[in-house]
Amino acid sequence: DLLQSAIENASEGISIVDSDLNLVAWNKKYVDLFDYPSELIYQGSPIRNLIRFNVQRGLCGVGKIDQQVNKRLAHLRNGSPHSSEREHSDGRVIRIEGNPLPGGGFVMLFSDITTYRQAERGLKEANVDLETRVLERTQKLAQTNEALALAREKAEQAHVKKSLYLKACSHDLMQPLEAARLFTSALASQGNLTDTQQRQVDNIDHSLKVANDLVADLAEIARIESGNIKPNISSFSVKSLFDDLAKEFSANALDLNVDFRVHCNSLWLRSDRNLLRRSEE
Repeated sequence: DLLQSAIENASEGISIVDSDLNLVAWNKKYVDLFDYPSELIYQGSPIRNLIRFNVQRGLCGVGKIDQQVNKRLAHLRNGSPHSSEREHSDGRVIRIEGNPLPGGGFVMLFSDITTYRQAERGLKEANVDLETRVLERTQKLAQTNEALALAREKAEQAHVKKSLYLKACSHDLMQPLEAARLFTSALASQGNLTDTQQRQVDNIDHSLKVANDLVADLAEIARIESGNIKPNISSFSVKSLFDDLAKEFSANALDLNVDFRVHCNSLWLRSDRNLLRRSEE
């Protein structure tokens, strides 16, 4: 009675067969899991009949009924431990474990693992979906990297072409500027110029020199963009810098009839004179 009470209150379905392969003990959970009719469940019921009942309902896989029944009876006679799963038509998955008893016979445990298998399928589907997303993102990233590499290659080619163009332009522009400075030098060497004319020639020469320096700097733009240019640090007075700027802009102010004045002081600076002058302009 104690053993029967323990079997009846177990969470798994339990059935026990004797050495003659007849049913000798079971619990309600076992009957409920397989929905056995009452006429098949009794003390001494041949286990052959229960196996045949399950085979006929398709719970044991595909195959001839007698072959399926005899195969399972042979496992029981041989006392071979076994473990398997069966999926019912209603979607329930039952795990079956069988172990031989010392004096002959078999004890069978039946567990409803439907929830576990559903969770497992859900995880597999989620994993497949995740792998698909990772593959899609990887492909998009590869395409983006290819596009970036192509854009970088085009940018590098454009940079090289721009540098070559700037070098050619600076070379072509420096020649007429140098020629113009030669003309101003020739004018300045004449002794019949008035003070005003001499001042104008000096201003023209200074402006040409500034223009010549700016053209020469065109060749260094590529170096500036790449960060390879280094400043030429020196000490110079603010007055000398402003004087150069005044010479350059005073001529334009005169033509425009603008009152142009420069206010400076006696401070000295330590910087790159050419780069600072460019920023002032």
